[in-house]
Amino acid sequence: MNKTGVPVLILCLAAAGIRLIGIDEPPFEFIPTRQFQARLAARAHFWKDWKDAEPWQKELGRITADKAAWKEPPIMEFLAGLAYRLAGAEKPWIPRLFSIIFWLAGAILLHRLAVFLYGPRGALLAPLMYLFLPFGIHVGRAFMPEALLSLMFIWAILALVRYARDPTKARLLMAATVAGLAILVKFIVIFPLWGAFAALEWRRRGLPKALLDARTYLYPGISAVIGLVYYAGMVFGSAPLRSAAHAVFIPDLLQTGFFWKGWLVQIGHVTGLAPFALAFVAFLLVRERAVKAVVAGLFGGYFLYGLAFSYATATHDYYHIALFGIVLLAWGRFGPELSVAWARRGGGGARKLFIRTASICAAGGLAFFSLSAADSRLLTSKAKERWAAPAFALYGNQMTSWTPLPPAGIREKDEAIGRLVGHSAKTIFLAYEYGYPLRYFGGIEGEYWPDRRDVWARGLRGIRPLPAAERFARRFRPLGAEFFIIEDIDKSEGQPDLRSFLEGRYSLFARGEGFLIFDLREERKR
Repeated sequence: MNKTGVPVLILCLAAAGIRLIGIDEPPFEFIPTRQFQARLAARAHFWKDWKDAEPWQKELGRITADKAAWKEPPIMEFLAGLAYRLAGAEKPWIPRLFSIIFWLAGAILLHRLAVFLYGPRGALLAPLMYLFLPFGIHVGRAFMPEALLSLMFIWAILALVRYARDPTKARLLMAATVAGLAILVKFIVIFPLWGAFAALEWRRRGLPKALLDARTYLYPGISAVIGLVYYAGMVFGSAPLRSAAHAVFIPDLLQTGFFWKGWLVQIGHVTGLAPFALAFVAFLLVRERAVKAVVAGLFGGYFLYGLAFSYATATHDYYHIALFGIVLLAWGRFGPELSVAWARRGGGGARKLFIRTASICAAGGLAFFSLSAADSRLLTSKAKERWAAPAFALYGNQMTSWTPLPPAGIREKDEAIGRLVGHSAKTIFLAYEYGYPLRYFGGIEGEYWPDRRDVWARGLRGIRPLPAAERFARRFRPLGAEFFIIEDIDKSEGQPDLRSFLEGRYSLFARGEGFLIFDLREERKR
């Protein structure tokens, strides 16, 4: 192993140790909706073919697998389900371990990319931030496709830069293939990757020659064939996915302060505002034109993506996963200067002393926020409020944006609900995090009743809200549901017409601490 490989390995081991904290706990710390959705899918693949599963487990596994409508290929879910079978039991830490491995591999590739672009001196800066910024702590162990996506995205950039240095046909085919695989994992990275390729070709040959050369179309063509065939088939064959496509692009949002402020807030969550701003300073310091073209194309493609996916841009931080890699790649340009400032030779000086002091303070803050991201119990609510502003500005993922701890005893409550309804697969529920924890812990299936936020989001697309009785008759009555479960009482109180409708037509089947269950199998006589 070379001299640069040992420090990277040490960083990866430390990063793995932080991510192993609470690895076996329910995934409430970051995007619980998405993580519980993935857990349900992985368990469904395991249950439906597991010889020791209970009959109701097999049935739920089949139903869950059949109703899944994935926006991207369920690669992580398939790997987790396969691992469950090999282990002979569902072990929720297994999919988290996959994410940790993918994230660490991404850091190693990012280090190689930094060495390739800026030289070995100071090349540890980019992977250091990649491994220990709070957003990277969360995403780097979450049961979501983002860890795998980030790995493939960095690999695709590395392949593209190698092609730029030596533009052979073989390297072009390799770069296009890896880009296609990255797009397949989650197609949102198509914008920055195609942007980087377009910027490279423009710089290398000029726009007229590039447009007339057949090679120019190989990269987008091959990557599109590999990456977009799945999505084309799903969009044309799946009504839920067509609906999701309409939901993420709402052109009218571009004219609102909600969109632009929301975009800025999400950037603050992902990288921190200061690192994002300094990434542009780093870009200006880049001397090599090919490198500058790659970084410019990545940023330009990301900007176009933000405009195209307007609703997700303003509301979902993990949809900015490409930005995380782009900013840290640009930051790699600061590595050589920091390395010089820390070099033993060259004497002292006020500038060197300032850089060293600032680096020590920044590293201490990074360690503090990394640990508090890995285990939110290390800080009280007041401490989180106190440190929210510096976290937002300097390290990303401001503490006030972190998902609040779930209601006390939610697992026990959901398990009790599941037993009360006999693990029914025909339920309607108004519950915490769209009902995914209820489905998972309670062992039930059914449909989620929209809350006020869902109604508001649909209003952005011009969909008028329906009274509870009309919505039930149109959308839910044909499902033949047996029970209506209200796990989140606060949300039901925000829909008084729903409570009035249920209490007027159906009898209360069960009441517990924090939940109500209505029996839909027979209407009251009126």
